[in-house]
Amino acid sequence: MPTFVLWVKAELEGVKSLSFPFPSTTWTFDVQQAAGSETREGVVMDPEEARRTAPGPPAFYCHLCTVSSRTREDTCSGCASAAAPQEVELTDTKDGVANFALKFPGDKRQSYVKFLAPGEKHKELEKHKVKLRAQTADDGDLVPVLAMECRGLEPIKWHPTGPYEAESESGVVFDGVRLDEGDDWCDYDEKAEASMTVGREVRYEIRRL
Repeated sequence: MPTFVLWVKAELEGVKSLSFPFPSTTWTFDVQQAAGSETREGVVMDPEEARRTAPGPPAFYCHLCTVSSRTREDTCSGCASAAAPQEVELTDTKDGVANFALKFPGDKRQSYVKFLAPGEKHKELEKHKVKLRAQTADDGDLVPVLAMECRGLEPIKWHPTGPYEAESESGVVFDGVRLDEGDDWCDYDEKAEASMTVGREVRYEIRRL
């Protein structure tokens, strides 16, 4: 299954790092049909909201201990870890579950996306030596922040939205960073007595491994 990685580079001022918390970050992409020219713009993919495509309630699955349940919990009943991304059952494939699914007109099967959790072992990421992480103030080039397996569709454009997290030079974390409100994100770190800025114009590339 094709794997795509989102690489980003935001302009940071007074910010030690910019992170994209998983799985709470919502992602917005334009996507294109893999075997055609059909596109969908502004598709919102939220790992914490199941999109049901099969009868019955959605399943919740823990990537750490493989416990699954039919009820939403804040923590896993098997290992007490933070709740894992919700996944949705697929109706016409043996690939199991995914985080997002849609069906293009004329296609016999669903197209879908499955997010890869940071730290999760994946042969394509390991093969290409890709490690998902936050962007830091020391980074001079794009860094990989998101990876996803895609079947039947390809992400062709990313829309930075938020909320993301910014850590100040003094170590204070600001968790309401939005880049879709028409201006740069700005705040003030009282501990360091310094202003903070994340530019809304973010350089990015979507690379297929």
